[in-house]
Amino acid sequence: MTTTDARLDLRLNTRDKDRIARAAALRGVPVSAFVRDAVLREAEAAMAADMTITLSPEETRRFLAALDKPFKPNAKLKQAMERGLTLAVRSAETDAAPAGPTPSWTGSLADRLRGRASSRMSTDDIMKLTRGA
Repeated sequence: MTTTDARLDLRLNTRDKDRIARAAALRGVPVSAFVRDAVLREAEAAMAADMTITLSPEETRRFLAALDKPFKPNAKLKQAMERGLTLAVRSAETDAAPAGPTPSWTGSLADRLRGRASSRMSTDDIMKLTRGA
């Protein structure tokens, strides 16, 4: 066991442990590997269900319409953006490395997502689409 390994203990009744051992044997894997894989699959499913937002067709239309509207930052956001730009300029002046390329996106976010987004996407999926649009 390496220093990055962690241990998980659980209590089972004999019947449950025997069922798990039999299933692991049928798959030809050690019980620990069988349990780890099953638990990780369930964890992924639980997290995916929590991170997925399902919109009705009407909600999807309203969401895309909201994305089509011009963005108008408030005063507090403008100050934060200015502060960030100032920090970026200072950082660029002190670093010899050039800043990364600026995205050359055109059109609204809704235009970029239209036809590529579905009404059942996780927030991670939407972020991947918006970054690669």
